[in-house]
Amino acid sequence: MNDDEERAEKSVTEPKRGLFDLPPEVMARVVKHFATLDLNETARNFNSFRRVNQTANTFIKETPATERFVGRVKRLGELEKVIYDAAIPKGALHEESAEEPGGTHGHVAIGAAVQGSRPPAERAELVAKVSDLSDRFGVRAEASVPLIASEHTDPQDRNNLIEDAIRSYNRNRKGYSWASNDELRESALYALKEAHERNHLTEQQIAKLAPGTLDRQKPNVFGIGSRPNFIGGQEFKERLSGELNAAHEGVKIDRKIDKLSNEFLSLSNNLPDLQDHSIDADNNRSREFEKLEIVAKHASESYAEALDLYMKDDPQRPSGDAGARAIYDERSRHGQGRGE
Repeated sequence: MNDDEERAEKSVTEPKRGLFDLPPEVMARVVKHFATLDLNETARNFNSFRRVNQTANTFIKETPATERFVGRVKRLGELEKVIYDAAIPKGALHEESAEEPGGTHGHVAIGAAVQGSRPPAERAELVAKVSDLSDRFGVRAEASVPLIASEHTDPQDRNNLIEDAIRSYNRNRKGYSWASNDELRESALYALKEAHERNHLTEQQIAKLAPGTLDRQKPNVFGIGSRPNFIGGQEFKERLSGELNAAHEGVKIDRKIDKLSNEFLSLSNNLPDLQDHSIDADNNRSREFEKLEIVAKHASESYAEALDLYMKDDPQRPSGDAGARAIYDERSRHGQGRGE
């Protein structure tokens, strides 16, 4: 028998095997590759897998560590969406300096903190909203800072924001007797220092700046680098951090999600309408947005914790993943999942 005949005979006698014929412990390791640092990408990966067939969906449901993780991804995604929608208007961003009530930076800081849960198109839309802001008094540069710092901003979008900050910094703003040119470009310098500290500046971009620019001290721009600024925000931060750390390690992540969801519901009752920019509304928004930004950052950190737990094979997992083993045994008996 020649090689071609032998291969042909094997193709007839040996059943084709696929992903779902793998032992459950191997499958569990394979499925972990669907989890990434990006919450939205992770959700899309698992949703696509679950739609492959009923076996895939059942595997997720009956593999404890994976089911827990997917559940946490869903809950955090829902929480981060409502946080994002509470801060980012459907239309253009309201323009206001960070040192004024209702500053634009506060809106973007919240959106940037949870943009890892938003689809790529929505992230690009937020960058576009910031790019459409006026740069006359540095509002655009201020608002770009959270997006430049965020690991979930598209690299090309971040690069465009940095290029804009460079142009803003190099612009000579004459004719404002109440402020020097250096004072008027503090926000741009802050954005560039932020980019430099996070290794986002290229050599070509650095060459566009005057020598010594990046050696200058990072400006103390009110409303950006010192948040929270209000006493209520500081107290909220300390209280929430203490309560989130109080839970027992084994169930901390789920209790954190519960706590953060409840905190958002409480805060949302006090948030003025996004279209209301009266003095009272902006003053109230500034105070409440400081607290909402804290909740947003904890939500983002909670996804990182959930991911870490999952990649370490969640310690809450029952020994041996009995549910997954049962699926595999049942499938083996009936030849399910094979392309015979």
